[in-house]
Amino acid sequence: MNIQDQLGKVVNEYYSDQKKGNTDILIALFKKMVVVRNEFAREKGFRNYFEMQIYGQNIPATKWKEYLENRDLFAKKYSPKINKVSEYPHFLSKIEKINLTFPDDVFLLFKDIIPDLADIKKRVELLIEGKQASFKYDVQADRYKIVIPNTNHNQKIAMLIHELSHVYDQERKDHKIKGVYESENGAHQVEFEVAGSISKEFLIADVREYLSCLARTEFEESIYSKNDQNYPELYASIINKYFGEVVGGKSYLFLNDDKVIQKPLSDLSVAVVLVNLLPELGE
Repeated sequence: MNIQDQLGKVVNEYYSDQKKGNTDILIALFKKMVVVRNEFAREKGFRNYFEMQIYGQNIPATKWKEYLENRDLFAKKYSPKINKVSEYPHFLSKIEKINLTFPDDVFLLFKDIIPDLADIKKRVELLIEGKQASFKYDVQADRYKIVIPNTNHNQKIAMLIHELSHVYDQERKDHKIKGVYESENGAHQVEFEVAGSISKEFLIADVREYLSCLARTEFEESIYSKNDQNYPELYASIINKYFGEVVGGKSYLFLNDDKVIQKPLSDLSVAVVLVNLLPELGE
């Protein structure tokens, strides 16, 4: 059985046992997933899965170094310091409903940024569906498809701002973007400029929506670099850092986090970009 088949088997076993709720079994299977992914990375010539993702997402060594140096400062600035954290909080839903229509007023927020806004709007197909926001460019039709989940009003606005920021970044760079890091870096620069034009409160809430990306990334970097750790205690320390107090000193959030289970380090570039944009966010 090859490595990919092994991983598929472990993931299927994990989701089957997830319904039973035995955390000891789930942690053991989760650690097995980490081991198998690291074996896969070593087959590709990398020390571990984390190193493979750094390379695959084209993250410059200088930017990774800046991230490591500044992530504690970022956490200190943006942590909401919540008592009794039991889930990833959503901050945009906790502020007053933004007085903007969706989607038309969101497009208008870009009028001073995108010279040919009317043309781009005609080339965007917007769908409200699914659980994950995304954009996709159709080369043949020269059109974009943006998908936004049917969530609360403020989050829909923030998500559309982010995906339109990707569209603008693709347009201004003639679709010549090298890797995930460059894509997220360009989009987030625009996103935070537009979010800040709404209000400082909206910008801070928008930034805090990404704290889960930083928590996942720091956790995943640690476990793929050193598998033999107490995962619940490790994650609790990271949740404490970014969100606030975890009662009991253990956090099992990662055991039900599909991103961590199925797409580890998919938030890596976002985390690095956010921390490295800190000076541009007013620090």
